[in-house]
Amino acid sequence: MANTVSTDLTVKAAALESLAADLGTAKLLHTWPSTTAWHYANGTDASQCDLVWTDQRTVTGAAEALDLAGSLTSLINGQAVTFAEICFIGVNMVTQTSGYTLTIGGGSTPLALFADPTHKILIGPGGPFIWSNFVNGVTIGAGSTDLLKIDPGANTITYDIILIGRSA
Repeated sequence: MANTVSTDLTVKAAALESLAADLGTAKLLHTWPSTTAWHYANGTDASQCDLVWTDQRTVTGAAEALDLAGSLTSLINGQAVTFAEICFIGVNMVTQTSGYTLTIGGGSTPLALFADPTHKILIGPGGPFIWSNFVNGVTIGAGSTDLLKIDPGANTITYDIILIGRSA
């Protein structure tokens, strides 16, 4: 029996800007996006997904490469999770130590999202990285574009990760 995945995604930023004035305080609440939430049904077509993988991981002084085409295991049934397309990547650096950074991307056979081994994202202490493309996704090529490199540098860093995508 195959798993069913239904995804609801809400990302919101809110910043309150204020300026003290003679007779009060001017305030402006900036929100992004103002009212957007996304829902994706189960499936392998555009704007759908049927695979999800999550974990809290600790890396110590050396990079790890998550193989999205076969080395991940489902938490719900223990079976291999093999992405044909990746549609959402969420990484949150749990470690809050000042000066530590977590590098996402680069390495050999990187995801097409990081098409060149020099393409990388740096996450600071307690910071998130969120990327999505549910309509088209990014194709995973087993053995060629299937590795998501996570590098703590010389440090020990704990991070949370969620990957959502399609099996075909």
